[in-house]
Amino acid sequence: MIKAPDRIYIEKGDRENKYKKLLDLPVFSYMENKDIFLYAMAVGFHSGVRKQINSREGFFLTNLLEDQHEYNALLYAVALIETKNNDILADIKEVYNIAEEYANSGISFLLSKFEQIQFGNYLKHIEKEVITEFEKLKDMVNAD
Repeated sequence: MIKAPDRIYIEKGDRENKYKKLLDLPVFSYMENKDIFLYAMAVGFHSGVRKQINSREGFFLTNLLEDQHEYNALLYAVALIETKNNDILADIKEVYNIAEEYANSGISFLLSKFEQIQFGNYLKHIEKEVITEFEKLKDMVNAD
């Protein structure tokens, strides 16, 4: 059995240059590192871009995810969709690696998007994206 990593990693320098910038904004100020990481992972996954981490820096300890079943479910779901292989469920190290690579691209997309949109409009923009994605999913389900 593969030993689970003790922390989630991000690209060195991104803590100050990207994550902290977002966490300092009012819309993200209620989030913790694990929350913004998951958000970045989701954005990266949605964009379909994984970006390898070249110089790793620990971002938060994985034990913070132990009681976060919904977070773990998302990490595993992304890994399952990415690999299309149930064996990934036994490889927590690779599950984290996939999440880290999606977050590595997603944090840049997220920061860029936020810098282009004014604060009040950002929430409306996100709401519009969520509705659009929901409609796509609804159409897919209804097509079957």
